[in-house]
Amino acid sequence: MRYEHTFIDASTNEGVVGVGNYGVLVPSVNASKTFKGTTVKLGYNRRIQRPGLQQLNPNFNSANPQNITIGNPELRPELTNNYELGLSKNIKKTYVNATFFGRFTNNAITQVRQPSDTLEGAIVTTYENIGKQHAYGANIFANIAATSKINFGLFANVFYTKLTGQTTGQNGLSQEIDNTGVNVSGGIFSQATFGNGWGAQAFGFMQGQQIQLQGKQGGFGFYTIGVKKEFSNKKASLGLAAENFLSKRYKMHTELTSLQFNQVNDVYLYNRGFRLTFTYKIGKMTMEQPKKKAKSVNNDDVKSEGGQQQGGGGPGGGNAPR
Repeated sequence: MRYEHTFIDASTNEGVVGVGNYGVLVPSVNASKTFKGTTVKLGYNRRIQRPGLQQLNPNFNSANPQNITIGNPELRPELTNNYELGLSKNIKKTYVNATFFGRFTNNAITQVRQPSDTLEGAIVTTYENIGKQHAYGANIFANIAATSKINFGLFANVFYTKLTGQTTGQNGLSQEIDNTGVNVSGGIFSQATFGNGWGAQAFGFMQGQQIQLQGKQGGFGFYTIGVKKEFSNKKASLGLAAENFLSKRYKMHTELTSLQFNQVNDVYLYNRGFRLTFTYKIGKMTMEQPKKKAKSVNNDDVKSEGGQQQGGGGPGGGNAPR
């Protein structure tokens, strides 16, 4: 059981902004048991996601005049009740972990969009604690030792989500809306060691479309491959890596709809690159490892500016209790 209290102060030229302090109680219960080589884990924990700085900032951000954003300094953090069932087992040279989860958030930070009163065709986005988000899914991870020198892994995250919130409807009245859909992401990684100091690595990741309250946001991908050669009894190494080299850009296509507007937004990510690295070790480099520090609170509980809460448990599954 953990209790934490957050103090927030903010001011503008017009005076103090209405940001208040708040306390949060974060319980956690976990249990595990191994049956004939299969480990079963049951867990419940409450997760906290705090609003990010841009979600709190009350100043207009009109860098994109067709998509203006303004933060809400009175936002409170999201509290999510998370239930998990995990199964893990070694099957010969393969390690498999599967986590099934359900997450329930009743005060989700939700984007609220409406047409601008002054700029034709522009959409103004702000944030409110008016959303509900329920997610049910699974996170699967597998690590396979193909040979003594080659291993690769697979990971996938699939969950069904239902979002409920409010927006401005006809005649300026508040209207409750909802949206549902399936979110899918996953990837693969591999590492190989060859003779004469040669080695290779590869990694690929794909994020599918993400369901939002008023539409859906397009996905994106990332991949990289690299080779390395070690010299002089592993004191020196030369490496070459390439990232997203098959195309010069990746398009994220987002569609937003409501009774008041329809908006299509295309964002292009330019992240193709090549890297050449050289390393050389001088001296013995055999210093003792520093003693591990006691666990501390990491700042990994801040909500992304536009993203919905992601599903997942187990490996890479979000901010577990610390």
